Amino acid sequence: MDGSDGVGGGTALAVNLDNPANDILAAGQFLGPNDSRKSPSGGYVLIMQGDSNLVLYTADFKAHPWDAGTENSGARFAIMQLDGNLCIRPTLTGQEVFCSGTYGHPGAYLRVTDDGHVVIQDGNFEIWRKP
Repeated sequence: MDGSDGVGGGTALAVNLDNPANDILAAGQFLGPNDSRKSPSGGYVLIMQGDSNLVLYTADFKAHPWDAGTENSGARFAIMQLDGNLCIRPTLTGQEVFCSGTYGHPGAYLRVTDDGHVVIQDGNFEIWRKP
């Protein structure tokens, strides 16, 4: 195996993490209140809301396929940590109120997909997917 196959033998995705697209939250990046990432087609948007919840919406905001369940927790930041863990915290270094549990994957990044998922990838491999 040369690493070109993704999960289920899919095609590899080339991502420039030095200048990520708007659908990517790269390792070391964060979303603050009302910051967002959109799927490549613009059909889905992931927002760190002012009410402390990280929510995936359809572009028309009529549906939300997934949320972190962190509303009213005091969290203000969704951080894609260098260790591959997505954590939601009240400050950039504060106690987390939610984590994806994907630590141990340095350089992993989050993507918002055109089929309505929030995915954390380590290279070409998905290690976390919601919903």
